[in-house]
Amino acid sequence: VSMLPNLYSYIESVVRYIILFETNPEVHHDNYIIVDDLNDTGMVGLLEALLKKQKFYSFRYRSEKFDFKKNSHTKKDAKNLSLHYINRYFGVRREQYRHYYELLENDRNDTYKVIHVPFKRPLFQKIVKLSKDNIPDFTVEEVCVIFKYILPYKDRLPLITYAICIFLQENPSLADELNEARKDITRCGDNTHLKSLYSFIFGQNDTAIIFRDAVSSNIALTLRDIYANKAYSYKNPVGEYLFHLELDLEKLSIGFLFNRLYMDVVFLTNNMRLLQEKFQVNAANSSLDIEIHYVDDKTHEQEVTMVSGDQLSLLELNFISNCAFLQHNSINDVIVEFVGLNQEIDAEIFNESNVIRKIVCKFCSVEFVKSLPKHVTILRADFKETTYGDTKDSFVNITDVTYTESNFYEDIVPSDASKIRSISKSIFFSGSSISIDDTCPDITIQNTAATIKVCGLSMVAEVVLTESLFSCFKLMNKHDDYRLIEINEAVIQGAAEISVSMQIIALINVKLSSESKIVFGKGHTYITISESTGLFDLKCYIGIELCFNKDMLMMISPKGDSNQQLSQLILCGVKFVEKIHMPNRYERIEFKGITTAKDSAIILGDKCKELSIVEFNGVIDMRHVINFDSVTIHASMNEEASIKFIGLSRVSHLFYHNLYYNVNVCQLLAENFYEIEHLQFDTNCPFRDCEDIEKYHMYTGLRFIRVGNQRYSPYQLTKYLSKQDKADCAAISSLLDSAANFILNIILKQSANSTIKKLELLSAAVSCENYKLFKAQKGLEILKFALKILQVVFFILCPSL
Repeated sequence: VSMLPNLYSYIESVVRYIILFETNPEVHHDNYIIVDDLNDTGMVGLLEALLKKQKFYSFRYRSEKFDFKKNSHTKKDAKNLSLHYINRYFGVRREQYRHYYELLENDRNDTYKVIHVPFKRPLFQKIVKLSKDNIPDFTVEEVCVIFKYILPYKDRLPLITYAICIFLQENPSLADELNEARKDITRCGDNTHLKSLYSFIFGQNDTAIIFRDAVSSNIALTLRDIYANKAYSYKNPVGEYLFHLELDLEKLSIGFLFNRLYMDVVFLTNNMRLLQEKFQVNAANSSLDIEIHYVDDKTHEQEVTMVSGDQLSLLELNFISNCAFLQHNSINDVIVEFVGLNQEIDAEIFNESNVIRKIVCKFCSVEFVKSLPKHVTILRADFKETTYGDTKDSFVNITDVTYTESNFYEDIVPSDASKIRSISKSIFFSGSSISIDDTCPDITIQNTAATIKVCGLSMVAEVVLTESLFSCFKLMNKHDDYRLIEINEAVIQGAAEISVSMQIIALINVKLSSESKIVFGKGHTYITISESTGLFDLKCYIGIELCFNKDMLMMISPKGDSNQQLSQLILCGVKFVEKIHMPNRYERIEFKGITTAKDSAIILGDKCKELSIVEFNGVIDMRHVINFDSVTIHASMNEEASIKFIGLSRVSHLFYHNLYYNVNVCQLLAENFYEIEHLQFDTNCPFRDCEDIEKYHMYTGLRFIRVGNQRYSPYQLTKYLSKQDKADCAAISSLLDSAANFILNIILKQSANSTIKKLELLSAAVSCENYKLFKAQKGLEILKFALKILQVVFFILCPSL
């Protein structure tokens, strides 16, 4: 302790904000960020309003204490968090979360205010970006989350849509009408919908401003285009919102907002005159598809006691057939969806002049589907608890077919397979199989033990799905810009060369037979191979063939907003026995648990800008790289391991984590990089606290952690360390701090590193000599300095020392 500098004079209390986001119920960790100034978010008003409802936490003087027992998230829960997952298509996400309760408990020098935000973190970040030059893209789910919070009426998308419509049309009369209705007490009364809508569109608070910024970007287009322009009037009748009638807003949805209008039969019969009137007014601006839902609901029989169920069906269908509104020449298509009908229907209802030309049959009986006339197009037929042989005769006028909980006693030929979109929870008997070729557009087979004979897509192979909840064969062969093949929980027999036109390939838990090999051609945008075994030809991507085992992983995906020609590569658990030349296409490379043999090396391409190595043991040749944006060295716990860089390179951000090498290796790690701008150290390894082993394991993404010549699973390592003397663990921690100080000393003494502007030291005890060196460094900004003394952590935030 006597060797440590006196830093107590720099300790100061600051008020910081923990913004705590909503998380997926299946994810058990907290998702949060810490900000020093709410103004940086662009939503200070909204956050301050949320803050008023929440508790103030201060541990500086223990003025308030937090009782963990009163909260459903206990400290025990926080130690078993799932902190790492693999996204099948789009790469690996690595984030280390610590339960924010632990932060409040351990950081006793700062005052925190916790703000619960009713958004998930990615959505929050997108909203913040609305004020920037680059306007983000929103998904449908994110749009609904925004507006459901701002107008907190559950599942009322039409209300939101009408609000957007008013704003987009910029119709002064509508705005004036809304304003007058708000002022008129007799019309408005306690109509909170109307009041909220007015403040939402014309208000000056953060919420209203966010709405207007969002609408001016692409949220409205998301609702219109991605959501297929569906006004769910059959789920939320227009009459439910009385102010719509007052403001005459229904004409917006009928006239020129939507391309497709959904309604049920009851809504159509009750509002036919209104629909006719409003649509005629706006027909010149319209090109409408109408979908009418007919559900075999027994309540119909209760409502109309004088008419039987069958007679009621005929009356309603006749009404649809003769409805003048549906015969307007501006209406493109009329689609009727039948749900749950089991009896045959009179085909004369669907005469040649009938407006009903297209039908969707959802969970209707085979008899009902077969009774439909041939001139009617069945866009989709969803069969449940049926037999394939009974249904295939009706495929002539069906476009798409799905099967659920059905039986297959005979083979499915490619011509029939081309119409099948989904098979789930079904059974193939007597060795029956399904054959697909290039004519098959899209198909998904899941949760079904089946043999799939692929005789197209540049593949000649059999894919045998196992009987598992997660087994899946998914092919999307229809869209030129988004072609996908995913195989999960399966055995592949035969040679296969996957077509270069497939942008996305995901092979999860796939086993190749001994004579099989999968060849990847050029041009794939996303590749994922995980938990799989067998021979994969990856010459177009890493220059060699690899025989995978369960511990190996490879993922290729585009690098953020970069040009599609640049990608990121993640490799895990591979041992290279020869020199490997990484293609220039990889802008970001991440190696986890990679080993190179004595005479081998990994040679980086000159386009590489970001390098991350975790548990690496071998040689990396970086002579072709002139400048790195960032380099992260997450070193091994194996003291016999070694890492060597060949060549020198500039690096903007250099991050050392858990260095546990000998002096010679540490010296090489310090001398290979120069003109560093941001230097970061973190020596908070699992050996400091056995409870962090699971977090370390999940953070790195490795299935095993090496210690000496042994490798341990997280459970084994925890058990191993629990038997060790605490002094041994303390000694390991001291070695980590010594290695960090040794490297830091070499870097600070090099004249080429006078460029260092930012320094972060996390959980490292700094020697007096290094303290003097970085204090003397001109223009050095200490972002964070964490000093560990006798198991007590002091967080010091100081702009300069």
